[in-house]
Amino acid sequence: MNIHWAHPEALWLLVLVPVIMFGSIWMQRRWIRRFDKAFGPKIASFLVASYSRGRGYLRISLEGAALLFFLLAYAQPQVEDGRKEVKRKGVEIVICADVSQSMLAQDVRPDRLTQMKIELNRFLNLSSGDRIGLIAFAGSAILLSPLTQDSSAIRMYIDSLGVDSVMNQGTDFRRVLEEASKAFERGGVDTTSEESRVTRMILIASDGENHESKALEAARTLAGQGIGIYTLAFGSEEGGMIPQLSEKGDVQIGFKKDSSGKTVVSKVNVGFLEELAQEGKGSFYVSSPGGPQITSLREQINGLDQSDIEGDFVTIYAERFQIPLVAGWICALGALLLRQRRKEEGPWQGRYEVAHA
Repeated sequence: MNIHWAHPEALWLLVLVPVIMFGSIWMQRRWIRRFDKAFGPKIASFLVASYSRGRGYLRISLEGAALLFFLLAYAQPQVEDGRKEVKRKGVEIVICADVSQSMLAQDVRPDRLTQMKIELNRFLNLSSGDRIGLIAFAGSAILLSPLTQDSSAIRMYIDSLGVDSVMNQGTDFRRVLEEASKAFERGGVDTTSEESRVTRMILIASDGENHESKALEAARTLAGQGIGIYTLAFGSEEGGMIPQLSEKGDVQIGFKKDSSGKTVVSKVNVGFLEELAQEGKGSFYVSSPGGPQITSLREQINGLDQSDIEGDFVTIYAERFQIPLVAGWICALGALLLRQRRKEEGPWQGRYEVAHA
């Protein structure tokens, strides 16, 4: 029988049971030795004549067993009682995160890339029921996570984003849109039937720099397929310098320069990102730290047609904590009722030995 523990961390407390039991036995033996030393073995034997060491050890065992069963009950043992599929209302979203070097510009604090991670995590916090995938892109695009309802997995990939997430630098929006379309085909709901239609959208988080001209054509094609494109801009129109990092990527050694030796200043391309959203029949937002843009985006998505999205199969567990809980109470009650002193036999003879005829 496969046992599942709702609070497995409580099982570590079981190591306390033998420690407490051996400690109690040691204290009992130490008490007897000190009693003998204080009164002498003869007098001590008279004083503790009715005390049963065996019952004392039995009581310690019952108390230890009670503690053991109570800890097992607290850990909440469960047994598998079937599986069921959980369906939720939602849409399918592919998040495309720009990890080009221009995202390291510090015109927003601490930099565009870090701010993008914060805002995308805010977006996940407001999402419920959606199937979300994640693509990192620059000059090339890579699918980091297929469509899933596991927001913790998406969050883990978002937190790990860096300029080394893809091999090629630059910003190729056409390629990332093609990769997003493939992500829907590979992991999305089968939309061949009328009953299984689902709303799909692409969220592009970028500064819009160094875009490739065929991206708008790709956006129009996807919009014709019913896939909306939403853009979220990071950066300022004043722009910022791009840090140049060491080969290991952990130390800044200066700022990026162009072929003529001038320091490169990266500026957000608001016009292109807005046009991309228009061609994709979506919406455009300029992100600001802690601003309302993410909330507005989420509210707009909530206003789209929500479909029944097949969820993961979840295991149903039946509680079995009652068994160790009852056993613990039985042991505790037995320890409470157990008398450690035997019934006296014969009259009290006093502290002196009685001479027998």
